[in-house]
Amino acid sequence: MPWIESFARSIPLPVYRFFIRREIIGFCYHTVVDTPAAHVRYLIPSKTPEQFERDLIFLKQQYTPVSYDQLWEHALHGVRLPRRAAIVTFDDGYSECFSVVRPLLLRHSIPATFFLITDSLDNRSLSFRNVASLCIATVSALNEAARQDVFRCLNEAFGQSITSLEAFSAWIKPLRFGDWAMIEAACQFIGLDVNGYLTAQQPYLNSGQVRTLQNEGFTFGAHTRHHPKLKFLPPEAITDEIVASCRAVATLTGEDTVPFAFPFSADGVARDFLARLRAENPVVGLMFDSNGVQRTGKFIQSRVIADTSTPLYFSPLQQWQPGDGESNLLGLIHRAYQDVLLWKAKRLGLS
Repeated sequence: MPWIESFARSIPLPVYRFFIRREIIGFCYHTVVDTPAAHVRYLIPSKTPEQFERDLIFLKQQYTPVSYDQLWEHALHGVRLPRRAAIVTFDDGYSECFSVVRPLLLRHSIPATFFLITDSLDNRSLSFRNVASLCIATVSALNEAARQDVFRCLNEAFGQSITSLEAFSAWIKPLRFGDWAMIEAACQFIGLDVNGYLTAQQPYLNSGQVRTLQNEGFTFGAHTRHHPKLKFLPPEAITDEIVASCRAVATLTGEDTVPFAFPFSADGVARDFLARLRAENPVVGLMFDSNGVQRTGKFIQSRVIADTSTPLYFSPLQQWQPGDGESNLLGLIHRAYQDVLLWKAKRLGLS
């Protein structure tokens, strides 16, 4: 109901913090870049280096950034975290984590954890979602006659009725990892050389960069082998995606246990199944989800998605909006607390 949403927005953040207590807040980024490359342009928003640095300054002023090791010691041995602890993470393992993010983190002495799609490490393969974005970028650069030729081939092959770039985007973006044959066919119709793009652009981190970052104190975890939405996979495939990727990161970093971050989210994956998986495979450390400040499991840390640079309205009572040169994390955090309240209201049948 609209009144519930209005009420949730009206509650100041300190009130939320008092009644919805969290020992730590996680933040999830993907890439930081001035101009997003073709393989991410149509997938996720991204902050510029200047916007990301504002976030780091905000975190130092308002929170205490902690490392994964501190979170692990807290979870394993009950070691207390500092007040308003926060952890910064990056998913997917894009190369900008080294070229752009690394200098900023080092400048501000902020720890971070990077989660790798292990089959894409060293630019061995392009994740299916990145291929989809690259397809959209390639088609958008074609003239209209060439586009219609591509659309005609797709329509004949897959029984579609695509006639515009918007319709093409709406068709290819929701495709899943299991639809790889369709994505591959689209690449052929478009004339897209994915391996050539990988070689030329080097969109992901390589092993040498990972080792350099690790030597500088940063942590690495796994983000599956292929970045599928796990809830659509059978249990044995889920196990392979999680355990094999964690083992690959452990082999690279020399760590006995490494953290794991779910692609998309952990929604739809049974928590008792994940608990058994971790018990049977000690290489799998703490897990990271993307549900803001929701509690999603004893061994799962939720995170606020922080990629968007859109200024967010904070509270009618405070009339807050980030100005030029300000981080928008305060609004993102407030929105995350609102979501908890709205979720509880929905559970109670109030919305």
